[in-house]
Amino acid sequence: MFRIDMEIALTVQAPFMTQSSAPGPYGLDCVLARNKDGKMYIPGTLVTGHLREAWEELRDALGDYHTDEVPTASDVNALLGDELTEGEYAPKTKDLFFSDFLLCGVAPSPGRRHRIEIDQQRGAVGKGQLMALEAPFESGKSLIFVGGLSFESRDEHETPDKIRRQVRCGMQWIS
Repeated sequence: MFRIDMEIALTVQAPFMTQSSAPGPYGLDCVLARNKDGKMYIPGTLVTGHLREAWEELRDALGDYHTDEVPTASDVNALLGDELTEGEYAPKTKDLFFSDFLLCGVAPSPGRRHRIEIDQQRGAVGKGQLMALEAPFESGKSLIFVGGLSFESRDEHETPDKIRRQVRCGMQWIS
């Protein structure tokens, strides 16, 4: 068996949000996820979920047409693990492991966005319907997050190339 490690760079256009479960500064309802070193990141589990969704959408769009760039439903379950059903908490085996993706090359600046929900009947903001969100990047700015993909393969070239093509195809489908 060969262990294959690939570096992946994701380009994300601001604004975006990967919400942290940790509290932020006073007055912010929602802050971006940060690791223990304070660097903003996209969790590998979020990347896995978006990749699964992209492959499902691509299979639906292709219909009966088959291509090696889009894995079958059973291959997706082998690569990313079976989906959990409600009330099920046991871990599922999977072949692909994504690391967290860390923000690279750009320094965040303090910023906020506000969101409100308008009550349709009254046409006014309801109590508690104003949110202050952390927004450290200007809209439209391209942000690069770098992470990794690891898996084991019986061969050194054919399987890794196929997985690289499948992951690239799925990642390019994600909006």
